[in-house]
Amino acid sequence: SVYTSVYERSEFQGLVEYTTATDVWLTAYAIWQIFSQGALPIASGSDHDDVSDVFPKPELCPQILYIEMARCWSEPRSNRPDIEELSSKLTKHAIGPHKTDDGLKQ
Repeated sequence: SVYTSVYERSEFQGLVEYTTATDVWLTAYAIWQIFSQGALPIASGSDHDDVSDVFPKPELCPQILYIEMARCWSEPRSNRPDIEELSSKLTKHAIGPHKTDDGLKQ
């Protein structure tokens, strides 16, 4: 199952403390799942596999967004963006400026 393959990753092996870095990892994984249309990650044999080998860039995912997602899977966890930075990047690159009712960008 997807839960087994995700939770077998080193991110969750021996997890003693659930942190915001774990939330960031899971957020990027959820985005990857959306763009992958529910595909499963590629099985990993090593804790040190290149993230692009386990979570290849989905065809429909913009490169800039995939780069941000990969940062969320960084090891050590201290290299990951915090949730505020991730939110800002998603708004800027993935969602973009929204339009008002009059059609003007805000």
